[in-house]
Amino acid sequence: MSLVSKNIKFKILDISNMNKRYISLIIAVLATLGNAFSQDKELQKADKYFNQFNYSMAIEKYLNLISENQNTYYATIKIAECYSKMQQTEKAIKWYLKAIKFPDFDYHIYYRLAQELKKINEYDAAQDYMQKYLELSGSKPKGYDYPMNNYIRLLKEDSTRYEIYKLKINSEYSEFGPVIYKNSLIYSSNRPKRTWIKRDDVMTGRPFYSLYIAKVASITELKDPKPFAGKFNSKLNIGPVCFNKEQNIMYVTQNSIKNKQDGSVLDIYTTKKTKGKWSKNLERIPLQHTGYSIAHPSLSPDGRKLYFSSDMPGGYGGMDLYVCDNKNGFLSTPENLGPDINTPGNEVFPFMASDGRLYFASDGLQGLGGFDIFFVLPAETSFSYPFNMGYPINTAADDFSFYLNSDNRTGYLTSNRPGGRGEDDIYSFRIMKQLDYCLLVGTIVDEETRKPLNGVQIVIKNNMGVIVYKLVSDPNGGFSIYLKKDKNYIFTCRKKLYKQLNGKFTDVQMMNKKILQLELNMQPK
Repeated sequence: MSLVSKNIKFKILDISNMNKRYISLIIAVLATLGNAFSQDKELQKADKYFNQFNYSMAIEKYLNLISENQNTYYATIKIAECYSKMQQTEKAIKWYLKAIKFPDFDYHIYYRLAQELKKINEYDAAQDYMQKYLELSGSKPKGYDYPMNNYIRLLKEDSTRYEIYKLKINSEYSEFGPVIYKNSLIYSSNRPKRTWIKRDDVMTGRPFYSLYIAKVASITELKDPKPFAGKFNSKLNIGPVCFNKEQNIMYVTQNSIKNKQDGSVLDIYTTKKTKGKWSKNLERIPLQHTGYSIAHPSLSPDGRKLYFSSDMPGGYGGMDLYVCDNKNGFLSTPENLGPDINTPGNEVFPFMASDGRLYFASDGLQGLGGFDIFFVLPAETSFSYPFNMGYPINTAADDFSFYLNSDNRTGYLTSNRPGGRGEDDIYSFRIMKQLDYCLLVGTIVDEETRKPLNGVQIVIKNNMGVIVYKLVSDPNGGFSIYLKKDKNYIFTCRKKLYKQLNGKFTDVQMMNKKILQLELNMQPK
């Protein structure tokens, strides 16, 4: 009995110890799960703020994760992205440099780092990181066909083509989206308005953007800025806008709140002018979409096509350029302008000029800094490849929101370049010498047999000896390239078993032609 009692007592004590250990284990597991759940919830909060463009709060949440040693690599990259989107370049560089110290980091960070370094004119360092990216990726982004420093020199050599003017309408805040309406300039600004109700954008802490109008006295002078059609200025951000040819229909970019979870996206709306007054009712354009933005509308001069930017699924990067046929307000299915224009980066703010050129801003094409302004020429079925407008239209800063007057010689752009009055400022410009291109279409043949020569190495240099293009002839001996009409070039053609061919392409040959066709003959050795 006593033995059994002892055994029972022993067993009871043993079970008690096991229960204590089991309960402790359960508590530890639950605590771990609780911490994991808490950390996962914190990450979700951070990503939610990021997706709602509230980058300041997103940074705070990502820093909390790093302080708890959780998701540190992911949080580091996101902090860098936040600072990049907030245009705090040096902080973005700092955090991208931290990201590349992690083992097995994504080599695409080299590309992002190079882009940020260009914004502060650190072109040598940008070239080093871009070269690392190119070596690891095995491919080249469009425009990166030769060293960055050579390209920068080429973009700056034509600085006398343009004159840039500061405008007094700018404030210490931001102004962007210039467009001519009658004899005035319409633009967006987030300068504070005189109102009893204060509404601020959580992303910037600044007031929301509203539309303003200023009278055009000359290309260098704008007068009497004041709110434009205030009755439909939104409680959220509004702008940029564009008008039809008759200027009685306005296409408006505006924030549209989808739901509390996803925050707001950008939509395009229309409003009509009747009996001299703009309707306060904004109607969303008839494009069915959810969960993504469409923005920055621009009508073709004849009004038959609507261009815009969007991050809709199926694109090539962040924001891509799209076009719809416009028939009496009915829009066709959006068509992506394709990989010759769109990149893994962002293409935004399209504008079609009266001569058919399509201008836009891109941070994915090779440029001087952040966003640069490019244009494409109309071709038979689509467009040419993009051309950078060069300095001083473009700088190491963000240059975007380009508008060209009907004379195709004067216009406006937006930039956050140094020396401005506010964050983003509107500048006017005058084109002193138009940047124009000739499409050179060539065929290389054997001088004796007249057969086309495949694989010929072609190097084209400008008159300063800087390499402009490197090409290889196709199986039919063909090659094509766009060259500036007002420049002279020298070229060399090399192929095994053939004598080197040297020659020139001159401004006289190209000046009055859109397309120059020629045949080059190579002599066998």
